[in-house]
This record gives sequence, C-alpha cells and structure tokens, in this order.
Amino acid sequence: MVSERRITVPGSTSNLGPGFDLLGLALSLELSVHLAPRPSGSPQWAERRGEASAWPGDESDLVPIAFDRVAGEGAHAEFTFSAVSEIPVGRGFGSSGAAIAAGVLAAASVVETPPDREQLFRLGLELEGHPDNLGPS
Repeated sequence: MVSERRITVPGSTSNLGPGFDLLGLALSLELSVHLAPRPSGSPQWAERRGEASAWPGDESDLVPIAFDRVAGEGAHAEFTFSAVSEIPVGRGFGSSGAAIAAGVLAAASVVETPPDREQLFRLGLELEGHPDNLGPS
C-alpha cells in the first residue's frame, strides 16, 4: 500500500527577454498537492484551498490528468487529492505548468519504476505545450 505523499512545486513566469517561449523563472508562489490512498466511496478531492479553489473541478483538472500520464489511465482514481495553491489562475504565473508538474511528480512517487526526469518533463510537456512554463516548476 502506498503511503501519503506531499508534492510542492513553484509557479513560474516565462517569456523572459529574448528567451520568448524558452526561458522561465521559478517564483516563490507555491502549489502543494497531498495525495493519500482513497478509501472506498470517498471523494476524489478532499479539499482545495487558496487559488486551487478556482480550478475547474471536473475531468479537466490538470493534476489527475498529469498523474495518469505517468501512472496509467485511471490510476488517479485510487487516490484522494488535496491542493493548496498560492498561484493565481490565468494571470501568467504558471498555474497550469505547476499543476502538471505536481501531477507527474506525484505519480512518479507512487509507481514501481518511475520515469527519469527527462521523461517526466516530456510527459508533462505533452499537456502543457510551453517548456518555459513547465520547466521552472
């Protein structure tokens, strides 16, 4: 049985100077995701606080989508997630990149043979599309 995990990643800013769509910078704003084995009948999300309360709350949530990219389709259903975020949504501070990074890192922490760092980045980049947003997180 997998024990509880907490993954914390920073937000980011991107499009820096001449490094448009290439350079990003990690910020002190953080997203923390807690996952635990999901008891039968319990909700997928235990709680969302801070800016995480603005997330869509449906199958378009990036944390479980990214989690499944690493752990396998539907693997997120075995876990209950909680999130606390300081990263504003839709304001250019990398909330989507941070959610994807948290999801792939959380999955890597529970799978038997985790992908290496480069593979995790590639899997996350398939969802994010912007390396300057994902990379710093």
